[in-house]
Amino acid sequence: MQHQLFSQIQRAIQLANSGNITGSKNVFLSILAAHPDFFEANYHYSSLMLQTGDYETALGYAQKAVELKPADIRALWLLSEVYLKSGRIHRGIDICTTMLALKRQQPPSSPGGSINPATDGTSRTPFEGYSFQSRLEGDKLPAVETLNDGRPEAAG
Repeated sequence: MQHQLFSQIQRAIQLANSGNITGSKNVFLSILAAHPDFFEANYHYSSLMLQTGDYETALGYAQKAVELKPADIRALWLLSEVYLKSGRIHRGIDICTTMLALKRQQPPSSPGGSINPATDGTSRTPFEGYSFQSRLEGDKLPAVETLNDGRPEAAG
């Protein structure tokens, strides 16, 4: 059964990577309708929604992934990204603090222990680097601009 679910997730990822976001969403939603507590489906669907800019949907599924696996660094990283990209900076920082505390508790060889998905292939979202992501690059700027609000050295 789980092998079939992972095959469906792989299909959804392939659809997204080929540009068929609607098809990918439909596959994920059918998996989640039948298996709402399947961690990987919640995690990857949240990742897709984050990459497409649907932060509210991404938030719900990222929260569910963290609820299912509270100590999973990948899920916490994704949840922090959702908060940060949606402008909820303080909440994103809180999640990052939680990740750091968990990281300190894990042995160095612990799987999933990396807190930097850019340097750990196992933690990367399957959608990074694909064409639909490039349309979202502008999403990063408003959050960065608001970080500088009120800082005297940033004015001018």
